[in-house]
Amino acid sequence: MKILLAEDTEELNRAITQVLTMQGYEVDSVYDGKAATEYAASASYDCMIFDIMMPIKDGITALKEIRSAGDVTPVILLTAKSEID
Repeated sequence: MKILLAEDTEELNRAITQVLTMQGYEVDSVYDGKAATEYAASASYDCMIFDIMMPIKDGITALKEIRSAGDVTPVILLTAKSEID
């Protein structure tokens, strides 16, 4: 299973990538929403995991762009917020 991880906190990104890799997943990890949209456009993923609050382009904006391109890959959104609009 191939996963795209977009998480801007470097330590958390490394930790999640390491855990998923140890479980047998193939992980492409990026640190911002712009890179996430570029990776999603250039490769096929079984799942995407996005942080909502990222630099350059937030996770919601990145997801909207990915969806508008017709990509319906399942997505898990991570957030430190207690509520989202």
